[in-house]
Amino acid sequence: MMLRKHIAIVVFLSFIHGTASAAIIKSIDFESGTIGAAPSTSSTDPSKINNINFGDPLIAGDSSNQYLKFDPSNNDRTIRTQLYDQVQVGTYAYESSVRFSFDMFLGSASSNNSSAVLFFDNPTIQRFDFFSSGSIKAYNVDPSSRLSGSPVTYSNIYSNTFDVSSYDLTGWTNYIFDINYATELADVYINNNLAFSSSIFSQSTGTNSIRFSTGSLYGVDNLLLETNPGALPNPSAVPEVSSLYLFAFGLLGLFGAVQRKS
Repeated sequence: MMLRKHIAIVVFLSFIHGTASAAIIKSIDFESGTIGAAPSTSSTDPSKINNINFGDPLIAGDSSNQYLKFDPSNNDRTIRTQLYDQVQVGTYAYESSVRFSFDMFLGSASSNNSSAVLFFDNPTIQRFDFFSSGSIKAYNVDPSSRLSGSPVTYSNIYSNTFDVSSYDLTGWTNYIFDINYATELADVYINNNLAFSSSIFSQSTGTNSIRFSTGSLYGVDNLLLETNPGALPNPSAVPEVSSLYLFAFGLLGLFGAVQRKS
């Protein structure tokens, strides 16, 4: 009986310690790169981005912290694709739900309202624009509305703008995007607080790549892409590890007291 109680306690402690079954697809911090050089790319290495689609994003920072810097002003502005820097983070396969977290800063609010763009790709493009003035605009782009000609444009774009001016987007800020095509929602957390929820198009195929793009100065770091966010803790309700252990030891004491009485 005592052995079974101890096994039950171990299982419970493992559960409350957050051992949820969520697969990590990419975990990238740019610390192994060379400052001033382009980041390494790989479709199979989880510590590297998949592609540099266009532009010239470079690793920046110092010995204490390195990050990926986007600065399209350094590109050849006579070529349309060089008006932007863009990198891609792949999931290898279509995922019906993903959590993507990252740290990002935008250029100062005085520099033409600097902006960055985040895409979640599938047959529908889920697009989020970040503005240094303190707003995020969400787009749902229906691929069936694509118009002929170049550049690519769409006639059917749904959008909503969310006021996030309570956060300073020009400083390093943490973002978490929980994308779920079953519920048709994207929950967006800023610094571990739920900032807003955006409706998205429901697609059975899910997300198969994520892209950062910009025509402005900004930087990103600590990219973490995981599947099955429903199995992960809620970012705004994660108890401290110390609290978990205090609770666990309290339970152990309770079980010990019960055992002594019996």
